Amino acid sequence: MGVEMVPSGRRSRRRSSIPHLGAVGAIAAVMVVAVAAAGLLISQRGHDTATTPGATVTRGEAATWTLGPHPGEGQWTGLEWHDITASAGGIFIDRAPWLEGSRMDEVVSWRGGFALVGGDDRLWTSKDGMTWTRASGAPQFAGIVGLNGSLLAGGEGIDGSGPGLWISGDAVTWQKVPIPHSFYSVGCEKVACAGLAVSSKGVVAVATAGQPNDSLDPSILYFSADGTTWSRANLPERAVEVAVRSFFGGFVAIGMVANPGGPPGKLHQHVWRSADGLTWTAYEPTMPGSYVANAWDMQFGPLGADNGAVHSADGVDWAFDTETLGSGEVQAVSDGTRIVFALQWVSRFYLGEGDGHWRELQQGGDIGNLPGGGYAVLLSNGLLWIGGGRVYFGQALSRVAPRGSLVLPTPTLTPWPGPS
Repeated sequence: MGVEMVPSGRRSRRRSSIPHLGAVGAIAAVMVVAVAAAGLLISQRGHDTATTPGATVTRGEAATWTLGPHPGEGQWTGLEWHDITASAGGIFIDRAPWLEGSRMDEVVSWRGGFALVGGDDRLWTSKDGMTWTRASGAPQFAGIVGLNGSLLAGGEGIDGSGPGLWISGDAVTWQKVPIPHSFYSVGCEKVACAGLAVSSKGVVAVATAGQPNDSLDPSILYFSADGTTWSRANLPERAVEVAVRSFFGGFVAIGMVANPGGPPGKLHQHVWRSADGLTWTAYEPTMPGSYVANAWDMQFGPLGADNGAVHSADGVDWAFDTETLGSGEVQAVSDGTRIVFALQWVSRFYLGEGDGHWRELQQGGDIGNLPGGGYAVLLSNGLLWIGGGRVYFGQALSRVAPRGSLVLPTPTLTPWPGPS
């Protein structure tokens, strides 16, 4: 029997504070929202490189700035912010990133650079994370992953054939991927919109045996190493509205199951784990004290998973973090290489690796201040920050101070108080 979870019904993109301990008896399961990065594209530059040739981006209508050299070296220590609204192509304007169902905080790395599903549910691509263009001819997607340098996406097709899986090596020409059952394209206000997950083993897709948009039909999982040849994988229990995520080199799935002996029609969330995408077993983590974790809070780094309160190196045994990031509107994003926590209303950012420790990133740039209440999108070479009707790119730096300065409040890290 899987781990019973506190029902959520919706994917929470925001939370009011880093979770504290409560007197909750059930142990909740932990999942990871992770997008595999295609290597470290961290920018490093010397103090005398302000005019070094590189990618030039129009800022507003009157100025340009140049991306620093030497991407891919070192660990992040700072962010240098610049306004890229004019080169963002309207990708974040049509729908606010934090609205339910948005996928815009999940950036995919592939052979063409970066890709994400924008506010119009269309695919947008970028070579450097600064200049974005909409991929003409791409289907309308509910989710997308990078697989072996290509893009694999699920959503409504452009040929009138209905929802399905689509694969492309150039984001222009798309081929429908046949699987025995319909790709699970239940609306993204439900957790089942997370119907694709990729790891080093391959990709898992969620299908349904009934109507494509009927959340009451049982979910079926399929695994593929290449995105074209698929094998069916069976969960230990009959489940509906199943969502999948990558997890410690394998996969984790969450779904709704009937509670044996419970009231008819009443469902509970259960969680399963798989190392290879084919064989699934109940996931039963060991949490400290009576801690209960939200299934969507966990982020993945090189040393393990973390949600700003608890961390684990294997996904089984969990411990409290050494520091806590305080309270307020907090957003966590990860790409499997690093974890970044954004204190949204004070525009401060902390880097973690999944070991319970956090380091604040220095900030600079040519914008004077970064608007609070924004939303972070993590790329392998920096951060996008969407706030105040503008889009900003924070170039990641390693071991050097950012040019310019920002006016920011000064919250501090405090020791985790432990069980209460």
